[in-house]
Amino acid sequence: MLNDRRVNLTEFAARLFPLSDPALTRELQSQLQAASVREREGLQEFLAEHLESAAVAAETMIVCLGVRLGDTRSLDGALALDAEVDAMPWSAGGREASRRMGRQALALAVDLIDSPLLLAFSIRAEAGTTPCHHCLVFGVVAGRLGWSAEAAVEAYLQGTAAAVVAAARAQLWLTPAEAQDALWYAADEIARLAHRTADASVGASLTVEAHATSA
Repeated sequence: MLNDRRVNLTEFAARLFPLSDPALTRELQSQLQAASVREREGLQEFLAEHLESAAVAAETMIVCLGVRLGDTRSLDGALALDAEVDAMPWSAGGREASRRMGRQALALAVDLIDSPLLLAFSIRAEAGTTPCHHCLVFGVVAGRLGWSAEAAVEAYLQGTAAAVVAAARAQLWLTPAEAQDALWYAADEIARLAHRTADASVGASLTVEAHATSA
């Protein structure tokens, strides 16, 4: 098990998601507008629905599969799953946003962690021979750090929730305290979803078809 004191997965998520990606932020803001979210209570409802969405469920299952690949140090498996994830249906701009965020996350991880697997993945991502999707990278990094699938998914969902709240702040004129309240109210739901997803991933085949069915 890789153990690097400089790396905490929750902090890793927090450093990545608030920066987010401009395309992802615009997409989230469009979804908030379409849902007519205008106050904090509406944001909490939107956030709960977003975390339960099929798209996020698929991402979190990929995180779980990535944890397994990171734990077993399977570069071939990670590259194969990355290609399958890239072939999935994506929202407008979502595919490129996921790729950009994945490369950003991987670059951060390589700087902090001495891992031949992550370095090899990074070399291929920089060469453009693998898409480097964010949810997969997150899981692989977690696996190399020895985190459980449940812990990895919980950290990923915390980052996802933070991205939604960050996108909403400008539209809803939220104070920092109100933004923190929205995240606090989502904590129990995030823990429940992480547990459910980790349980569903046990014994799952390392394929996109398998996680799509499980999700």
